Amino acid sequence: MTTDTPANVPLVRESDRKRWGLWLFIPLAAAFIMLVVVSYKWKESLKMERITVAGANILPVKDVVALARIQPRTAMSGIDLYEVRKRLLQQPFVKSASVNRVYPGTISIRIAERQPIGLLSGGQLRYVDADGIVLPYVNSSVTVDLPAISGIAGIQDAEVGKVCQQGDLAEAIRILQTAQAVDSTVYHFISEVDMQDGRDVILYSTDVVIQIYLGRGDVAKKLVALQSFWKTFAKTADLDKVKSIDLRYEDQVVVKWNQMPATGAPRAAL
Repeated sequence: MTTDTPANVPLVRESDRKRWGLWLFIPLAAAFIMLVVVSYKWKESLKMERITVAGANILPVKDVVALARIQPRTAMSGIDLYEVRKRLLQQPFVKSASVNRVYPGTISIRIAERQPIGLLSGGQLRYVDADGIVLPYVNSSVTVDLPAISGIAGIQDAEVGKVCQQGDLAEAIRILQTAQAVDSTVYHFISEVDMQDGRDVILYSTDVVIQIYLGRGDVAKKLVALQSFWKTFAKTADLDKVKSIDLRYEDQVVVKWNQMPATGAPRAAL
């Protein structure tokens, strides 16, 4: 004899499962909503306690914090990160900037700075970067050892934060970039690039003040020649007696002396 299971039993069990699932879902959903509300209120109650700055090597950190203009104990949720970033980018030395909240109470600032390549001579003290953007003077150890750029008419009118369109500035920057590419020692060897208002370019050395006639064109070749000459010949000579070095001749460095050294060598072939 067999006993048949009533047809309605599975339907009752499935209904019970759905009912129990619903009763479990309601408190879980309520707990989740409560958690979201509590979390939101917690974030709303948080205050800014500190600002961290990364990437500031030329600009003092305190200046970057001042640029952000965020008052202490400001509500974290009330800080407009986009506006803070805009204020940072108003400083010409700041090439790019990002601003983020780090809960519970930190604003994180990261900047990338423009790197000055030279010091503009004429009028107020200013710098210029490889893009030709004029930068304001900043009291920083990083910007001390920079070659000056002179002999460019109207350079004193260049506007800070803008690209300077004065003719020979781009060529002066190329000379310094080439010096960096040849060897960093060549770049640091140059104390001044005198563009001579369009005439032959003259460099001045840092070790001893010597005029170096660079002329125009073939800059890389001439600077390599200068580097080779300085390492092999000039290091053995009494540099105080050197009046000038001329790089305008093909494949040779011509030296003019205030007083001819005992060895006597006005020209050095390369």
